[in-house]
Amino acid sequence: MATNSPGPDGARHGPLLLVHLGTRLALCTPDGGEVAGIRLPSNGEDIGRIMEGTVPEHVERWARQTLGKPQAPTVFARDPLSASVLKSLGLPVRSPRTADLRRARTRSFAALPPREMIALGSAELGARLSSREEQVMSLSRECDRLERVLRKDEELTTNLSLVSFPGTAVERYLRDAGAAVSALQARRLTAERSLTEETQALLPNTSTLLGVRTAARLLEAAGSLRALSMMGPGRIQLIGARRRTPGRGPRYGLLFLSEGMESVPFDRRGALARTLASLASVAVRADTQTHSDITPLLRTHKETRIRELSQRRAGGDR
Repeated sequence: MATNSPGPDGARHGPLLLVHLGTRLALCTPDGGEVAGIRLPSNGEDIGRIMEGTVPEHVERWARQTLGKPQAPTVFARDPLSASVLKSLGLPVRSPRTADLRRARTRSFAALPPREMIALGSAELGARLSSREEQVMSLSRECDRLERVLRKDEELTTNLSLVSFPGTAVERYLRDAGAAVSALQARRLTAERSLTEETQALLPNTSTLLGVRTAARLLEAAGSLRALSMMGPGRIQLIGARRRTPGRGPRYGLLFLSEGMESVPFDRRGALARTLASLASVAVRADTQTHSDITPLLRTHKETRIRELSQRRAGGDR
């Protein structure tokens, strides 16, 4: 970060923060003081124009007078509106990294007033929610929800069709309800396509090994990529498992839904789950740390194990 640069008011400042505060744009110093600010109409007209890429003349004039000087210090922007203002001036949009924000507790921007801190937090939350990681988890939940709705609707429709006869109100209702069901099915297909695209980009190795839906569900259950990457094979194997009897506990959870699990006898799926858990632990680390493509190796190990378990005589779990 640049430091000890002359600010817009002629004083010596470190890096500055341009932040949107509801009806105002404010330029703040590292010690929390406000260097300059401009009020925006409360009806949101200026805000809407800025977000569309058209900065109002009076806002651009203020920004040029405040930030357009050759000796102006480094300016950071965390929220989209402030970034749009910087872009309109042809200035680089600099955003503090996560490490910078951690250091902000004791260094630059440590003494920001509450409003500025709230704006920073909101911008961080927005960036987090728009990340591919969060998109995968949200789409996974939506796909599961739509499946439950369609499955329940099918059950209820089957029961209702028992009393459906031509010309009756029930028959007319079921005929009209078919359009709503078709719309739900199309919505599910759209969600699944988006989920496939995002999951394969985020977890390519894990998706190849377990299937897109299972990989996304594992991430959703873990809560974050970091948490999932830190799990060992034993923990991955039991994600989503529930103990239903007081005896021996479950041997697998979400891995039961993995692609290829149906290829082995039911009493051999515990053994396959252990293998998939070990391979998944490696795949997740490759996706999150090394970013290397190990899909051929994973596919070979999985197919070999499935063949072994399919050929063995049903019995033990070795």
